[in-house]
Amino acid sequence: MAIQFNFVSSMLILALLSISSVEGQGGEGGGVIDVVAKFGAKADEKTDLSKPLLDAWKEACALTSPSKIVIPKEIYFLSKATLDGPCKAPIKLQVEGTVMAPADPGAFKEPKWIAFNRIENFKFSGGGVFDGQGTTAYKREGCKGHDYCGLLPINLRFDFLTNAKIQDITTKDNKKFHANVLGCKKHYFQTFHHICT
Repeated sequence: MAIQFNFVSSMLILALLSISSVEGQGGEGGGVIDVVAKFGAKADEKTDLSKPLLDAWKEACALTSPSKIVIPKEIYFLSKATLDGPCKAPIKLQVEGTVMAPADPGAFKEPKWIAFNRIENFKFSGGGVFDGQGTTAYKREGCKGHDYCGLLPINLRFDFLTNAKIQDITTKDNKKFHANVLGCKKHYFQTFHHICT
């Protein structure tokens, strides 16, 4: 009876140690960064998500164990963002809500809205929608004589990524292109939707 009790106790302790080890390496219990809870992002469709997102990215990118950034299911405004690597460990960006671009094409000084640059072991998922609000750009009367045409942004840019998976993401109403992939290796798309309304 005592031998059986010690064996069961030992197995229970090992199981608990295994769980805490996994959580410390970016499992659901650790390494999760919520941009609303931790960095004060507001889902009011007018407060810029840019600073909270970039602050969360900077923190996650510096971690030496896998991490996940979560943008909860709400509607957010994002002026622009470039998420740069290299990062010290695998990173996941889980966008569950809708992220909206500025409607005015003149708000962009570069031909990109959201860019991911030089990241390894990256997963981008969550069922989120990236609304480029391109219908305002569609109404423009041609490009001749207008500065804005060369700067119309691409919704999502993926530049020089290695071992990246883009899954369950929708890009909507782009102003120029939905997505651009440049110099990537082992870059996979799964259930990637692009729609224009």
